[in-house]
Amino acid sequence: MADCSGTPLPVNTILFDFDGTLRHDRPEASELVAQFIRDKGFQVSPETHRSARRWEHYYWGQSQELALDKEKYGDMDDLFWSNYLVRTLIAFDCPIESARELAPQVVLHMKEAYQPRDWVPPEALPTLQELRGSGYKVGLLSNRRSPCNDRVEELGLDGCFDLVLTAGEVGAWKPEPRIFHEALARLDADASHAAHIGDNYYTDVLGAQGAGLHPVLYDPGDVFPDAECIVIQSLQGVLDLLDSMD
Repeated sequence: MADCSGTPLPVNTILFDFDGTLRHDRPEASELVAQFIRDKGFQVSPETHRSARRWEHYYWGQSQELALDKEKYGDMDDLFWSNYLVRTLIAFDCPIESARELAPQVVLHMKEAYQPRDWVPPEALPTLQELRGSGYKVGLLSNRRSPCNDRVEELGLDGCFDLVLTAGEVGAWKPEPRIFHEALARLDADASHAAHIGDNYYTDVLGAQGAGLHPVLYDPGDVFPDAECIVIQSLQGVLDLLDSMD
């Protein structure tokens, strides 16, 4: 694997994020929100949509706003989601008053219309299998609260990992260094010889950097065009990076 300058990195361990990297919602929630806004007469340019998606990554990346909203609203009930959608609509450039008016409608619309299905990139399984077959230690590191081994199996990815670990099991959430260090300890791996691949710049990239790993941003939608790290648009890109060491 090579860094931004093309210098090979001595990597023998690769961690993958789960949701948004190996497993995706189809359609994405932001697509329904964007269409709802358009139906209400608001303009949503591609750049506005991309900016709103960046904000969503920031918010769910253990942001201060998320912590304050959890403290204020407790469990993620209708009040939490209505407030979250006010924030989301503002990120879509809706005026504050319009956002407050539309948010409860969006909550209801999502309850009625949003039925996402799981989607796994077709290159995910062969990429993971090739990594394991080539002798790399491969781990899955998710910010989920509960163990996700069953979901991994349902998606046909069982047998691809030396470790499947969630934040809830550790009591630490990406970007906190402790969750990365715990994964590496269980794999008997060193941070300087490990890479982490994920779609969220705030949790996956900054978290990996802070924990001493080599970050790789998986960004097929070009959500973070200015990311200062290795960026891949396909999971096949992991193998291409490794091939650059030959």
